[in-house]
Amino acid sequence: MAKKTILHFINLSRQFIESTATKQKYRVSEKDFTRKRKLTFDAMALCMIKLLRQNVQVELNSYFSSINKFEKNKPLGATISAFVQNRRKIKSEMFYDLNKIIANDFYQDNDDYVKLYKGHRLLSIDGSTINLPVNKKTQQVYGVFNNQTRTNDVVIGRVSIMYDLLNEIVLDGKLCNFSTGEVTLSLEQINNARANDIIIMDRAYPCFQSMHKILKNEIHFLFRCKQHFSKQVTTFYESKMKEAIIEIKPNHNDSFKVLPYTKDTTIKVRMIRIELSSGEIEILTTSLLDKDKYTCHDFKKLYYKRWGIETYYNRFKILLELKIFQGQAINLFNKNLTVLYI
Repeated sequence: MAKKTILHFINLSRQFIESTATKQKYRVSEKDFTRKRKLTFDAMALCMIKLLRQNVQVELNSYFSSINKFEKNKPLGATISAFVQNRRKIKSEMFYDLNKIIANDFYQDNDDYVKLYKGHRLLSIDGSTINLPVNKKTQQVYGVFNNQTRTNDVVIGRVSIMYDLLNEIVLDGKLCNFSTGEVTLSLEQINNARANDIIIMDRAYPCFQSMHKILKNEIHFLFRCKQHFSKQVTTFYESKMKEAIIEIKPNHNDSFKVLPYTKDTTIKVRMIRIELSSGEIEILTTSLLDKDKYTCHDFKKLYYKRWGIETYYNRFKILLELKIFQGQAINLFNKNLTVLYI
């Protein structure tokens, strides 16, 4: 089976962007991009995918220079003003949906090149924050973060990403008000996983609701767990056992009216005790109960693979210069974060 190359995904992206259905769905108004201009819908979308890092005029000149090498009778360039005006005519959801198409295509008819762990995709969900441009519209949508002296107010957005750790692909990204919790966002993103996936998350995420939803979707989990997560976990920690299979219950203080389980629902989990070289003890909890297929010694390396999402955030924020915004209009942002990996 031939490996899907970068050229394959470039062609896939161009087909999506250049289709009539895409132009109709993702233009803000029916009147947008109806006249023949230098910056067509296709040109705008492809130029934006390049991730503008330099002065906009420099980037525009570079873009038109590159396409003129291969296509005749193309315009020599465009102004910053034209670019800014036309950028607002494209819905940001288009880039989010394109990322979904590319990611889904990667896993289709590509079995020989999709990296798995014992037959499982290894996924991770993790959150972060980013500083957004400060203006009235962003303050209204994302809120204002005040320091103690209430000076130098900033607008902070909450980011959450679901990431394929072995294949280094972002499956989903969300950007929302800072007040939205990481666990709340992760519960939404679990829907993007498939049966038999393993989701690895750090100790900020374990909760009965997450575990219940993951298992209901026939997915597996591996969480780092706080020592005092529950009485059963504390008992296991104090026992100094290397592993044990226990049953956990939901917090009785929860309101069960809107939850798909009752206070008597239980989940069987496997607890793993990991001793680090520093002497620190990590407690892992997992739904992988088969001790023959997944030995106790496997889990230290398996949980360490979660570091892949941390290194992705490094590329996301630093190498892609996420904190540098060329535009500040609110319609350039979206609750679904554009996280194209091409």
